[in-house]
Amino acid sequence: MKVTYKEKEFEINEKIKIKDLLKEEIQNSKYEIMGCKVNNQYQTIEYEINEDCRIEFIDVSKNEGVKIYRRTLLYIMGKAIKELYPNAWLTINYQLLDSMFCEISNMEVTDEVIEKISVKMREIINKNLPIKIIFH
Repeated sequence: MKVTYKEKEFEINEKIKIKDLLKEEIQNSKYEIMGCKVNNQYQTIEYEINEDCRIEFIDVSKNEGVKIYRRTLLYIMGKAIKELYPNAWLTINYQLLDSMFCEISNMEVTDEVIEKISVKMREIINKNLPIKIIFH
């Protein structure tokens, strides 16, 4: 299989994850890599290459990377709230420039609640859990 990244071409004989094939490029990236495009389809760097392809990294210097970063934080916040307050409802109402309006309903939101959610989010992030993309 032929894999193209920037001007480099790689010949591979078996399936390999992008993060393993391009490990050095990921480590040396000026910005944090948020994901990639494989033949113009969004994927994580965990994606296993199984055909000829062209790879493009998405980092936080690009609008797509910022969107991935924000969405990831929202998922982490949702997971934290669900674990701490299973009866609470999180609603993301809108985004204005660099701000997002989130509302937690079905409970009183206090400074203590916000601090617990923040601590729980850090715990989840520190676990470095994979985010799986599921297409239906």
